[in-house]
Amino acid sequence: MSEGSPVLLEAREGDVLLLTMNRIPKHNALNSELHHLIGVAVQRAESSGVRAIVITGAGEKSFCAGGDMVEMSGLEKTSKNLPPPGERLDGTQVIAKSPLPVIAAINGYCYGGGARLALECDIRFASTNSTYRFPGAEYGLVVGAATLHDSLAPLSRRSGY
Repeated sequence: MSEGSPVLLEAREGDVLLLTMNRIPKHNALNSELHHLIGVAVQRAESSGVRAIVITGAGEKSFCAGGDMVEMSGLEKTSKNLPPPGERLDGTQVIAKSPLPVIAAINGYCYGGGARLALECDIRFASTNSTYRFPGAEYGLVVGAATLHDSLAPLSRRSGY
């Protein structure tokens, strides 16, 4: 869908699907294309015998720096090869609804939408260089906060609180 390097790398090893967000210059920020492709990959995995999914970020600096603010601001166009906006998948929501266990392998930055993506995963493993932030809160914004309740409620149910 994108020109140049693919924004999502997929590798299957036995029953495990490894998804690697591959936008290193943008710290693996979630643009429309990456969001959609994560959703497509997870849905395809559900029907192809995959038993677990691991999602990580390419490079050493970041798991996912959140939403792609350049695309959201309109300064960068979305891929022309995507379906119309109403038909695009939100990878985070697809992960949240997937019956497959999804594991986040967190390395480096895990900010905003990236932190929300990690919260939707069933298991999270963090490297010693991982850092977490919801930058909107620094500006008095509730950018992702409205959806955090949906992400955090299952954690409390699973832990018995």
